[in-house]
Amino acid sequence: MILTVDPELRALAAEIVAWMATEPRWPEYEGADFFQTTTYAGGYEALEAAFTFSYYAADGREWWFQLTPDEVGAAADGRLTSVKARTPD
Repeated sequence: MILTVDPELRALAAEIVAWMATEPRWPEYEGADFFQTTTYAGGYEALEAAFTFSYYAADGREWWFQLTPDEVGAAADGRLTSVKARTPD
């Protein structure tokens, strides 16, 4: 599924960028649900070196996707407009 970077995800990405701009410290804050909004939950995963998220669609389905720190910055400033999401394992 291709998920559009909506205003909620863009704001979440901006929060991540503002909260801590340096990638080397992210492993200290590793957690699957560190960031939560109405339809998104996620956090940094050190083994993936990326932020992993769940997206909860209006139809009740859950989708997973991940963003590298660079992609988070691109989502925050509007350069990234969509992400590839998949069904949970």
